[in-house]
Amino acid sequence: MASATCVRPDAGGARDDRMRRRHRGARSHRWLDIVGSRGAPPNRSRRLRVVVGRCREADAEASGSTPCVHGVTRTSRRLSTLVLIATALLGACASSHGVSTGSTPAAQGKTIAMKQGCTNCHGATAQGGLGPSWIGLSGSTVQLNDGTQVTADDAYIAESIRMPSAKRVAGYSIAMPPTHLSDSEVAALVAYIDSLAATTGG
Repeated sequence: MASATCVRPDAGGARDDRMRRRHRGARSHRWLDIVGSRGAPPNRSRRLRVVVGRCREADAEASGSTPCVHGVTRTSRRLSTLVLIATALLGACASSHGVSTGSTPAAQGKTIAMKQGCTNCHGATAQGGLGPSWIGLSGSTVQLNDGTQVTADDAYIAESIRMPSAKRVAGYSIAMPPTHLSDSEVAALVAYIDSLAATTGG
């Protein structure tokens, strides 16, 4: 017996039952749809069953952990390759998704600031430049260009991101371009700016 991943097209009916009996000792079965199989109409998919477990030595192309493919033809080899690639990509996507959801809102906000070009005016380390510094901004008193003062709480910061010209900071004549960020992206940016409240800069 050799440990392997076996791939077989979905036969259905009696053939499918025979396959279940044949791989009764397999650890798991999965279905994957391969779109655009050769010979299939456009937008149609061919369903494959991936059996993760043990294959009989006669079915294996090699011993050890080499995958064995039943009904070895040019088409089935091509399909099995697609299945293995798809499985690897699904694993990579799941891993990437885990990293994204595991990061803090402040870290996500920092990434958004860089991708959206906020750092071009507010500085690579948020130290300010053409736009006001974000360091120590959260919770501070801000002087506006109309002579009034506001507290830079989360509501003010979020409003300034969504409507940059509504309450412009005194001393900065260059208007910030409007943004088209989602509510979650704005919240992440606010969290990032909040995290800089106690930062000394540099």
